[in-house]
Amino acid sequence: MLIVDNIDEILKFRREFHKCAEVGWLEFETTIKIIEYLNEWNIKTIYGKKVHSFRMGLPTEAQKEKHKKCVIKRNPQLNHKKYKEIFEGYTGVIGVLDTKRQGNNTILRFDIDANNVVETDEEKHIPNKEDFASYNYGMMHACGHDAHIAIGLMVAKEISKLKNELTGKIYFIFQPAEEGVRGASSIIDSEIGEEIFKKADYFISSHIGFSGKDNEIVCCTEGFLGTTKLDIEFYGKASHAGACPENGRNALLGASNCILGLYSLTQFSGGISRINVGTLMAGTARNVVPSIAILEIETRSDEEEINIALVNRVKDIVKGSANMYGLDYKIKKQGMTSAYKIGNRKFGYEIYNCLSNLNLSLIKVSNFGASEDATSMMRKVEENGGQAIYMIIGTNRADEHHNEHFDINEKNLINGFNVYMSILKKLNNPVESTNIRG
Repeated sequence: MLIVDNIDEILKFRREFHKCAEVGWLEFETTIKIIEYLNEWNIKTIYGKKVHSFRMGLPTEAQKEKHKKCVIKRNPQLNHKKYKEIFEGYTGVIGVLDTKRQGNNTILRFDIDANNVVETDEEKHIPNKEDFASYNYGMMHACGHDAHIAIGLMVAKEISKLKNELTGKIYFIFQPAEEGVRGASSIIDSEIGEEIFKKADYFISSHIGFSGKDNEIVCCTEGFLGTTKLDIEFYGKASHAGACPENGRNALLGASNCILGLYSLTQFSGGISRINVGTLMAGTARNVVPSIAILEIETRSDEEEINIALVNRVKDIVKGSANMYGLDYKIKKQGMTSAYKIGNRKFGYEIYNCLSNLNLSLIKVSNFGASEDATSMMRKVEENGGQAIYMIIGTNRADEHHNEHFDINEKNLINGFNVYMSILKKLNNPVESTNIRG
């Protein structure tokens, strides 16, 4: 199986996608570029409404239309009619490499969305010095998903050349809207998703950075927090704050009472429990009783049952706060993913042994300590009898994830490529692979 040191092409992919950074459900240009690359390498592509079900946390129609116009203006050659559903927000793509020989069904998942971050204009920032900073203002690959795309595409290109040496099927899921944990469930519950995840023998995904340093690979990651993202809207009645405040129903007071109640909920002895109110937007003017208040909140836990209990208690607090102040309310789910603990450490150790021939510093297990949309896919594969693994591709960073100065050491991209190629050699090679389903 091909192991390479030449970084030029994978670096080109990373910089191309860093430059066209697009946030969740607006990954129009990103998705189309990936489709056209996969088609060029004779990998079947499935995209649009076929790969989605119910989508959460969508942009407004105005946001979609504005970004669509920017993409088409920048790429006048695009066949936007062919990609109509992508421009409607059905982003992401599944590539399928079918060897036509019996063997394992292996899913490789790479997230593709950027962050709502304004990239720094400091000259020392490498993307500025090398002219590949994001040209979409307020959208930046500040979490390394551009590196994930680059690794995924490089693997897809090289694996397509080795099709006759492999067995089974390899699925490349380029997933949208990971930020806010919105995209995975839409793919899982789609018709094509149900088919793929039901038959999957193996699921492999990874993240660049986090706890990993240059030349390190964490072979098995645990400690993923389940999370639910909620928007809570309180509706009251506006009134003159001086002349007749008693005729109003104050949504801001209801929201404030709710916040105090929410922060009292994280009392669980059976695991980690967290609630955060990230934003509160309310009122229209200083002399008007606030008639609307909107909270953006999240729950998290390392135990799925605790996260479910937290969400149910949130609903009770919201209902009670609304009743206290005579308000109406709505609760909108904007994202969610599962808590995850390693289902099979043995598989992780097999991956560790499989990578031992690479000149890398291997770490068997590490704690993630945050949430990741991939965990919903991992749980689904394991529920259906398959095995899943999530790795960390180490890199030194210019700054923290989600920071405007974030950048990676691009030399580590080739490590990610070689890791995936080595794993595919084990899982989809006619000599080395074994089928876990017997």
